[in-house]
Amino acid sequence: MLDESTKAKHTPGPWRADDGPALSYDVVDPTGECVAQCWHRGNAALIAAAPQLLAALEAILATPPGTDPVEIVRADDLARAAIAAAKGGAR
Repeated sequence: MLDESTKAKHTPGPWRADDGPALSYDVVDPTGECVAQCWHRGNAALIAAAPQLLAALEAILATPPGTDPVEIVRADDLARAAIAAAKGGAR
């Protein structure tokens, strides 16, 4: 469980990588506000996946030993999807 000291202090996700001005890529929040700007699409994909990666890690840590296998599979699926997004796959 998260307490006040561990609550996110970043722009809420999901984020996505879009073509930016010139030869750059913008990482934007759900409102279209720029969160970061990168020169390489791979870096933009990795940054855009940050909220998803955080959620996957939190799900894994919230899955203690002896947990129902369905919950373990759910955490595993979240982690795999986040890794794919970070590598520039599914968004």
